[in-house]
Amino acid sequence: MIRNYLLTSFRNIKNNKGYVFINITGLSVGMACFIFILLWVQDELSFDKFNTNINELYRVVDYEQYSNGDEFRFAVNAPALAEALLEKYPECKAISRYSSTDKVIEYGEKRFSGQTLSFADPSFFTLFSYPFIKGNRETALTDPYSIVITREMSEKYFGDSDPIGKTLRVDNKADFHVTGVIEDIPSNSHIHFDFIAPFNSIKQFGFPIDGW
Repeated sequence: MIRNYLLTSFRNIKNNKGYVFINITGLSVGMACFIFILLWVQDELSFDKFNTNINELYRVVDYEQYSNGDEFRFAVNAPALAEALLEKYPECKAISRYSSTDKVIEYGEKRFSGQTLSFADPSFFTLFSYPFIKGNRETALTDPYSIVITREMSEKYFGDSDPIGKTLRVDNKADFHVTGVIEDIPSNSHIHFDFIAPFNSIKQFGFPIDGW
């Protein structure tokens, strides 16, 4: 009986090639679109989920702006807000300010421009679970001139040698010593950087933060 069913099916396919082609093509395109949409949704929903305390992390949105009916939110705040929140809201266990910019960073004869240097408070690595390869996450940013780098930057600047304690010069203005190496930032993180230094050191590059 199964043989008869198969023969009948092949005859139908042979006699209706155009109809069968349209059906198979439509089914294939539909399945491909479904898979791509599923992968996209999965990627979107996975953002920042590598953080162990993701359910306790919040970003302060400073203001909202509307343009042509669309809403835009901006997380741009005065640095003094962090201290004020800790003082007035006991619910805040820890807060970190964060800013990012591109810099020229050099080590010896190696000099690269367009490197993403971020600035954050020492509590940054308490809030975010970026895996450390070398160094201590609790003390990595306590020194005013410390800097933490990613695995990719470690290999780019130092090769196979241990980068801990080595000195990097930023914009030919300030020297920072490496205190930690972390794994490369996951693609599903909304925060990306190559290097990260203490937030207060941002003043070395012409960004006044006192009194904001």
